[in-house]
Amino acid sequence: MRLVGPDSNGSFRPYLQDYITMSLAHRHPDKYDFYPGLAESWAVDKDNKTVYIKLNPAARWSDGELVTTDDFTFMFFFMQSSYIVAPWYNNWYESQYTGITKYSDHLISISIPELKPDTDSKVLELRPQPQHFYKEVGDDFLERYQWRFAPTTAAYVLKDDDLKKGRSVRLTRDPNWWAGDKKHWRYRFNVDTLHL
Repeated sequence: MRLVGPDSNGSFRPYLQDYITMSLAHRHPDKYDFYPGLAESWAVDKDNKTVYIKLNPAARWSDGELVTTDDFTFMFFFMQSSYIVAPWYNNWYESQYTGITKYSDHLISISIPELKPDTDSKVLELRPQPQHFYKEVGDDFLERYQWRFAPTTAAYVLKDDDLKKGRSVRLTRDPNWWAGDKKHWRYRFNVDTLHL
């Protein structure tokens, strides 16, 4: 169930993260512009190589906790930590970003070392980490979180009874998903369960 660390990049991983979590914003398939995900709005300051982001105050983790800027500041600590035993992530988060500033529970800025054509995507495609879930992160991260499903920001969750180790996993659509009625998200994720 771990999304980072040794053996975490298997063929099942997209069902745990890529297909079911939300980033700050997502690219429109036809227009290539971004539409809101966890962010309500954003602005790029090219002179200072910084993106300012206002989170949607309604954004919630699947366990009911609010998504806040603390989850993004924690994400940088988490992804650069030696606890996760993931040198690629450690290097990426250290070399591709120069800072994150929290202004309030819903307003942050993220800076990058150099301006590139995809400056906005480098920031807007970030996905937070639930700080409250990883409060016990430490040297035993690999074992402690091996079979624990982290709260998600999107429509599907894994219930404890729906994991049959080595056999099957069933993801269930959350009927109270916070973004279910949002413009770019309604009428998506209509399947009640995904059984793999």
